[in-house]
Amino acid sequence: MNINDPIAKQTEWTPLEGGGASFGTHKLVEISTNRLEYRASNGAMLFYLLFISLGLIAVSSNFWNGLNLMVLVIGLIFTVVGGILFVSGTTPKVFDKEANTFWSGKKQGADSISLNQIHALQVVAEFIKSKKKRYHSDELNIVMKDGKRVNVIDHGDRLSFDKDAKKLSEFLNKPIWESDHK
Repeated sequence: MNINDPIAKQTEWTPLEGGGASFGTHKLVEISTNRLEYRASNGAMLFYLLFISLGLIAVSSNFWNGLNLMVLVIGLIFTVVGGILFVSGTTPKVFDKEANTFWSGKKQGADSISLNQIHALQVVAEFIKSKKKRYHSDELNIVMKDGKRVNVIDHGDRLSFDKDAKKLSEFLNKPIWESDHK
């Protein structure tokens, strides 16, 4: 890290959210000149719906082919996990200049952050290794004036990630800080 900002030096540079995705999970959408939102990408929506569908197919097969407890349990797990992924993954991340606020969700809530408290945008690159896969994922965090961080998104399409982060940086008039290991 080569950033000459005292807040950058006190800020953590490890991922806030472990893991990540090997594909673009979000896209930045301009709602108006005063509002940008990160929304789930089509690929992410398909992924979540695939999980739910596989679970529902397994559960419904129990009604047609006789009760198989293991298939029923696996189907229920897929359906519930897919539902949780769908709800959390499709929650918009909103930057609204009129309300002078960032929030996560359909409506502004108690966990909203004033845009005035945002000091910078932080990009943390992560290399994910598992037994079956290896891939890069990037995390975009808001850095507050006190050095605390709030995760915005995490995904694996670096080109769209960089383009959207630059657009958000210009919208907020805040710098982008990047970890040295891309």
